[in-house]
Amino acid sequence: MARKLRLIYETPASLRQPWDSDCNPDIKNAVGKALQELPPKLRNLITDRHFRGLSMADVARENGITIKSARAGLHEAERQLRQRLAEFAGARWKLAKVSVCRICKHPKKAVIERLLASKKDSESWGVFCRRLERRIGERVHPPRVLITHFGHMGIQERRTDGGR
Repeated sequence: MARKLRLIYETPASLRQPWDSDCNPDIKNAVGKALQELPPKLRNLITDRHFRGLSMADVARENGITIKSARAGLHEAERQLRQRLAEFAGARWKLAKVSVCRICKHPKKAVIERLLASKKDSESWGVFCRRLERRIGERVHPPRVLITHFGHMGIQERRTDGGR
């Protein structure tokens, strides 16, 4: 089995700025800012795995967690980094934002949004998913998809009211 090689930085100064010094300053600043915005536990996972080149077993041992938790945390950290850098990348390379929300692309989006707007705070997402399934005739799973879209709807509504 071929082993992946990782670039390893050994000095503490290089851990603060793990990318090349001749890298574009705009990119360096954006990545550095995105890393600093991560919660410390997630930042440590990214630093240990990608900048120090540790194996997943070593990352787990360094952070006092299981390998499974380290993998899940690393996945979450990478997701948050992608999210934080998406706007910068779009502006820098003039990339159009592509909706990744499955509900926004759904043919019955209007029905789903109407039901989401009528969801009571006391109603669990599991119960709501079953009600939605009865209404549109298909299962929307996992509930996280609906929760994300629900937040997305709220953000859009606030922006139409002048950004408040």
